[in-house]
Amino acid sequence: MNATLVGLTVAVLMWGACVGAGALVLSRLALLRDLGSAERLGMCFALGFGGMGWIVFFLAAAGMIQTPVLAALVALGLVGLVLLARTPASDTQAPEHVGVALWLLIAGLVFVLACVFCEGLAPPADADSLAYHFALPKQFLAAGHLEFVPRAVDGAVPLLPQMTYLSALGLGGERAMTLWAMVSGWMPALLLYGVCRPHVGRNWALAAALALLTTPAILYGGGSGQVEPRMATMGLAAAVAAGRAVGTRRLAPAGIAGLLSGFIVASKFTGLLFGAVCAAPLIAHRRAPAALVTYGVAAIVAGFQWYGWNYIHSGDPIFPLLFSALHMPDSAIWTKAQDAVFHAIFSAAENPLPHSVFWFFAYPFAATLVPDPTIESGRTGLGPLGLILLPFAILGAWRARNRLASQPLGSLAVVAVGYYVLWWVTASSERVRHLVIVYPMLLACFVVAAARWSSRAGALKPVAAALALTIGLQLGAQTVFAASYLRHLVTGESRDAFLSRSVQRYDVVPWINAKLTQSDRILVMERQLVYLIDVPVFYAHPVDETVIDIGLNAIDPARFWRQLQAQGVTHLLTGSAASSEPYARMSAELAAAGCSRVLATISAGRFVSRTLPGEDRTTSELQIVALDRTACRL
Repeated sequence: MNATLVGLTVAVLMWGACVGAGALVLSRLALLRDLGSAERLGMCFALGFGGMGWIVFFLAAAGMIQTPVLAALVALGLVGLVLLARTPASDTQAPEHVGVALWLLIAGLVFVLACVFCEGLAPPADADSLAYHFALPKQFLAAGHLEFVPRAVDGAVPLLPQMTYLSALGLGGERAMTLWAMVSGWMPALLLYGVCRPHVGRNWALAAALALLTTPAILYGGGSGQVEPRMATMGLAAAVAAGRAVGTRRLAPAGIAGLLSGFIVASKFTGLLFGAVCAAPLIAHRRAPAALVTYGVAAIVAGFQWYGWNYIHSGDPIFPLLFSALHMPDSAIWTKAQDAVFHAIFSAAENPLPHSVFWFFAYPFAATLVPDPTIESGRTGLGPLGLILLPFAILGAWRARNRLASQPLGSLAVVAVGYYVLWWVTASSERVRHLVIVYPMLLACFVVAAARWSSRAGALKPVAAALALTIGLQLGAQTVFAASYLRHLVTGESRDAFLSRSVQRYDVVPWINAKLTQSDRILVMERQLVYLIDVPVFYAHPVDETVIDIGLNAIDPARFWRQLQAQGVTHLLTGSAASSEPYARMSAELAAAGCSRVLATISAGRFVSRTLPGEDRTTSELQIVALDRTACRL
């Protein structure tokens, strides 16, 4: 069967399974009837997406990730669609006028979804996805079970969303995985629409959804394996559930908020911050102690697994962030010397701006107005809409100042602001995309407040113009971003040709895949090649891992040789621009000692941007080196 048809079928069935599984949970808790059509689709998907990732972890840990098992999991989720169809939604909106604005918004949404569809039909090219979002599921499937990867930042980390990628890859191959990434990347916009519509009507809600879909950070990560857009769906759903619990005596919504927050905790280490903050609205619950306990228990059940996995294999549940605090001894996977280097370099790289009161308030403006590559505020920023709507939202909030505590979206504002405060105080990372998780909450609050103020003040045109201008600019960026993928589809370009111009240093991959076998293992430092290499790979890093030590203090080629042998490495990729000086030096010393020989020298391309091709492409020579035990004099 055609790969595209298989991929679409798998993606649609997985979407249905997630929605169905979520409907089963909400129906059992008598919460499904309380939600409007779009809102409950988004809420059900968020619950089912998290639940699928949660279950697949345990299946993978038990070595049960064969295709029939994954297919059975999807089939079970699809059963819940029957309940969804039988349960009427609580839509109470009056019919609205169908005008030019509506058709323009629909046209914009169709255009954006078509652009993302082009990305879903192309081979993956995002560096983070190729390094671990897609690479680790591929590795686990090849092994037949979950493996502990003792590498900081992108190895021993929470991987709940990636477990759903594993399901798609196992059921339908790469095309299914990329299309699943596409479908799951759309969902925060659907839920945002569902949340906004009861408060501001169809057109405003559609505009908010379109603005979110074209936000640079969503545009950049929505169709790839980046986890932030998926976390945004679960985060918005969690905040909505927490808000619905406030002012009632019901504990079920608090439990749903806890489950969703736990899924976020299991998606990224920064999810721990969200898990702590999302409990804040429950303080206003009529049975606050019981609600907080319910939330906490649900969050722990949903989010503990990756931290327990790390603890079992390393002794550090947040590997390696607690290494010093726990006074852990040196081991084969981490040492005190490596920890000192890691923290020094990580802190400098992730927190380039001073952590002061001034920057706490200035950061949102700087991140919006200044395309700073150190915080990635250009290509993965949040766009200008927040700042544009801010004055209108302030006016709307001031007008409703006596009713703010009882506003239905109050919990979203509390969670969004609380997360930002905790995120800044803990200095986890200043990259803008880490705020994507709460951006839909902020957008919902701003759009609703601005729309209500403008309608009462007779100032609809300025606010509508601000929205239209932002969406127009972001649609332009969407067009530029999609051009490369569209070119690939309409010209019939080969996979190798597309990847050669989209992934740096890809030109060595076809040789490696053709000449090496599954009994080989190649060490690489080019992270963006890990997924694309079909033979076993060891991804080495001078800061993030020490299993094969190529860090700044690595000087012993004999120790390097022993580590290579212990990890079953048979080949090296050398000459890489990513190579550390110790790696280059020790590789040369291996060659001088007769421990390696050059098999091939290949010219590989490097460029600044895969989205904006120009005259910046350069080439350099990389070498594939075979290790030779018999002739080695070390």
